[in-house]
Parts: sequence; structure tokens; C-alpha cells
Amino acid sequence: MAELPIALVPTALRSRIADLRGRGVYSEYADEFRSIFIHVPKAAGTSISQTLFGRRSRHLPWVDYYRANPRKFRRYFKFAFVRNPWDRLVSTFFFLKSGGLNPLDRAWAEHNLAGFDDFESFALGWLTEARARSWVHFRPQHYWFCDDHLKSRMDFVGRFENIENDFKEIAERLGCARRLEKGNRTEHQHYTVYYTPETMAKVAGVYATDIELFGYAFDGDASSR
Repeated sequence: MAELPIALVPTALRSRIADLRGRGVYSEYADEFRSIFIHVPKAAGTSISQTLFGRRSRHLPWVDYYRANPRKFRRYFKFAFVRNPWDRLVSTFFFLKSGGLNPLDRAWAEHNLAGFDDFESFALGWLTEARARSWVHFRPQHYWFCDDHLKSRMDFVGRFENIENDFKEIAERLGCARRLEKGNRTEHQHYTVYYTPETMAKVAGVYATDIELFGYAFDGDASSR
């Protein structure tokens, strides 16, 4: 029987074949460190990955790892970081307006953000739930590591706001005595400067699930009050 063209092979099967051949999602660092880092965009993921693994990580949701090898997914240490949604959105806007990290980022920003000269006009004129889900950097944080029932599939979820302590805990778990190397910073003022009551409410609506799941408030961590 002739083999099916690769495009017709189910996604899960393609992922498992790639893993068996050593070219799948586990081939970069996951097998080496027996850990899975879910890199939520604009939550210090580049710094974390570079410090722990000596290389950049990709933005892949948890389900990609599960499909490729459910056994590894269950056994490996899985972690992610989250960030205050209002803060994260400001960082994302300025990151993309400054060109992002690659030609794809720049092309997207030129096509979608050219008409927005400031954060307020962007938040009011572009941001919707559908648009947020349409581009990697804006997708809600729960998308990356929660299942359809909004249950986290991670063993540890750190916070950007407590990154030094949470990173230390992860490094100890992995047996790496390393201090976090910070990089990929976006230049802007404190995020609260950019908001009006209207834009605060807009972001609260678009990212309502993240805010509830992770216990955030506009000016910090609601769960700590």
C-alpha cells in the first residue's frame, strides 16, 4: 500500500512520528532536561529559556507536546509563567511597534499597527477577543497551558511579578544553579501610565478569563490582598 502524503496524515500521528525520529517538539531541550517550558509570549520567556537551556524557546501550546508523546508529557516537569494582562498588553504593543524579533513580527506590525500611534488608540481601535486570538503575541495566557475545562496542565506556574523567586524554584527543581539573565526588554513607562478607565475596562473584558484564573487586578495581584 502506498504511503499517505504527509499532509494527509493526522496531526497527532505526524507529531508522534517526528518525535520517534528525534525531530519533534521534544528535540530542542525537553528530552535533555526532561522538562517542558510553555513559553507564554511577553512573560519573560526568552530570558528564562536562555538562562536555563542556553537557547530560545518556541511559542507552543501544551497540547503540541501531549500529542507528540503523552508518556513524556506526563513524566516531564512542566512549567510556565504568567503576567498581569494589562501589563503584558502594553509590553506587547511596544514590542511589536519597535519591530519585534523577526521579519514576521515586523510584517505583522506594519500591516496591523501602522494606523495606531499610541497605546490608547490601539486598545480602543484594534483589540477584540477575536483579534487577540488571531495573533500569537496577543493570545490569552490560558490558551497556552490550560485544557478545554480551563484546568492548568502544568506542574508549576510562576509569575512575572515574582520572577526571581519563582525562577529560583524552577532552577533548583532542574538542578541548575543559575541566576536569571534578563533580556529582550521593551522600552516604555510603567504600564499603568498608559491606561484610562475606558481602556482598563476594554482589556478587562478581552482577557477576563486570564484575570479570573490567575487572580490579577489592574494594579497588581488581587489574590495577595
